[in-house]
Parts: sequence; structure tokens; C-alpha cells
Amino acid sequence: MKQTRVIYQSKNCYYIKPPLVLAPYIAHYTFQFGSKGTVESTNQKSRLLTVLPDASGCIVMTYDGNDLSGYFWGPTTKAVVVGDDRTQVPLRMFIEFMPGGIAQFIRLNQDSVTDLQMPLEELSKTLEKDLKVLIEASGSLDEVIKALDTVLFKYFTFINQTQSNKVTPLLPYLRQNKGILTVKDLSEYTFYSPRHLNRLFNESLGINVKTYLRLLRINNAVKQINSSPKELTEIAQFLGYYDQAHFIHDFRAVVGVSPKAYRENMSVFYNENYKF
Repeated sequence: MKQTRVIYQSKNCYYIKPPLVLAPYIAHYTFQFGSKGTVESTNQKSRLLTVLPDASGCIVMTYDGNDLSGYFWGPTTKAVVVGDDRTQVPLRMFIEFMPGGIAQFIRLNQDSVTDLQMPLEELSKTLEKDLKVLIEASGSLDEVIKALDTVLFKYFTFINQTQSNKVTPLLPYLRQNKGILTVKDLSEYTFYSPRHLNRLFNESLGINVKTYLRLLRINNAVKQINSSPKELTEIAQFLGYYDQAHFIHDFRAVVGVSPKAYRENMSVFYNENYKF
């Protein structure tokens, strides 16, 4: 495996960078390796894990010891509780999209799949077939990565012959500002009306501007809590919250618990580190 593409690795997990041209739309490929067996026989051993919303979508390919199946998660705005079976499933692969990224590979308005989960074949039978055929023909992790690159380049080239995305170029600017902006600020920066901005964000990200900015700020708050002993009031002020009650309200709306409760139970939450 080319080490230049490895973002993170542990004994049973790899995070792999996408090709450079796809980096604005894909955060990473994730590979998780567990023990032998099937998903059905091991789910009962799974603990619960709360996945934090990141306004993105992902494709999950799971090998249960017998078959390879695909599943699609639309852009998320709510915390979702799942079974944490990472150590039991033989192999699970994720294509983790950046906010709005999936729209560059499948022609659809994101707001039609916001907070939905479905078998990948219900979203795109051809994409699931292409992924399964190439991955099943691969004999090593390097070959699987190459297969993912090949399939995604194919769909990216096809979609982008007819579709331009006006939102993706704005996201680095919003991230640099940690989401500490208003719809009016962004309207003045882009010269788009607030109404037009919300239409573009709903189509490309599945959520309006205000909701995305809140997700961005709270994901930044989670990062601060994870990595720093700072007081919660200091974190709130760093992210532009001068009313502690407002910070707690937004945090609870996104994460499902208060900032204090999150800090006390961080191990039962999972948040993406490479999207915000």
C-alpha cells in the first residue's frame, strides 16, 4: 500500500486518502477488519455507538464472510445510534463523502435522501454492481483501493459532464471561519440572495445554510472537547457563542446530549475527524 495515501492506521483499521482530484468530494476510504464469522451471528455482541451528524453521505460495503453487500447513508443532521460490531465483521469498507460530495457521483438532489439509510441498490443498481464486481475481483488491499478509484472516477467523469456544483467551493471558506457566520454574511460574500443560497445548499448538501453552519460549529466544539481540557464556556466563546444557553441548546440538538454529558461519555460517540 502506498503510505502517502494512508491518513491513519491501527491494527484493524486503515483510513486512505482519495485521489487528489476527488479530495474535495471524498474525505477518505475506510477499511475495518474484524474476526471471521457473519454479521448475523455477531450483532448480539455489539455495544451501542452514537454516530454524530456531519452533513455528509457515505457508502458502506460489508463482507460478512459469505457475500458483499452495499448500503447508503444520506447526509446526516441527527445523531444515530448503531451497533458497534467493528471487531466482529470480517471486512467493512466505507466511502466517506465530504458534505455535498455524493452529488458529484450520483445525479440527485441531496434533500431527497437527507437522514435516510437504504440498500445501495435502491439508490443506484449500476454503482453497486460496479463496486461489487471490481472489489470481488481484487486480491489485495491495494487492488481494492485501485478498484474504488476506478469506479468513482467513472461516475465522477460522467456526472460532471453535465453538472456544476456552486456550493463545494464555498465549504473551505465556511470551515476556515468555523461556521461563525450568518446567512446574511454568506449572502454578502457570494452575492447570492439568502433564498438562492438555501436552494443551492438543499440541492447539494441536503440541508439549508443555517443548519450546515450549526453542524459545522458543533462538530468543531466536539473536536475541542475531545482534544482539549478547556472549560466548556471557553470553547463556546471560541466558537462565537456568547450565550452559554444557546451553545448548550445547539449542542444538544446536534449531539443528543449536553456538552457536559458528552465530555463525561466520549467513548460511546463517534465523530468524523476529516470532514470539518
